[in-house]
Amino acid sequence: MESFRGFHPGELGAGQRLKIQARVPQGREYHFSPRVVKVIPATELRWRRWRLIEGVFDREQAFLIVPNGIKGVRFIQREHFSGFLAPLIMHLFQRKHSKL
Repeated sequence: MESFRGFHPGELGAGQRLKIQARVPQGREYHFSPRVVKVIPATELRWRRWRLIEGVFDREQAFLIVPNGIKGVRFIQREHFSGFLAPLIMHLFQRKHSKL
């Protein structure tokens, strides 16, 4: 947490590009640059990214913070896939993971 004390991303608005670096538990690292779709400070961040060409296989991710009583919040992360290849890719993904 110490490394986050000085972190300040600046103003964030729809249409901006982010540079994201993520690491999964197996150690593989991913880099991507989604476009911000919606920002409501302290409430919602939504971005969209696609592979190669927009409209083929798009992914929108939403991060929501919802008040949950007096002492807490509920953090919700959602994903929505669209594009003309989305039904096929999601079907293959579900088949692969149903065998695990």
